[in-house]
Amino acid sequence: MRKVGYLVEYRNSWSVYSIIGPFDLGSVLWIKNIYEFYKVYDNLLDRYGKYISQKIVSVYVQADEYEKTYLVTDKYEKSDRRVNK
Repeated sequence: MRKVGYLVEYRNSWSVYSIIGPFDLGSVLWIKNIYEFYKVYDNLLDRYGKYISQKIVSVYVQADEYEKTYLVTDKYEKSDRRVNK
């Protein structure tokens, strides 16, 4: 539990779960930017890298796209400007 505790206790940890299959553990971390990611990732590998034989890292980036109407003063509501609602 001590090894998993690092991920469970991390302030931005959303989920830590057990997996049946080729991997034993999964986790979801909400991290603000790539610099913070590598800080956490490197720290995890420094502490527990000898226990990790394989890893998969997936990055999800939320990117908002806006209509060109953002250049128009106030003709459109702000909610009308966002494309990926």
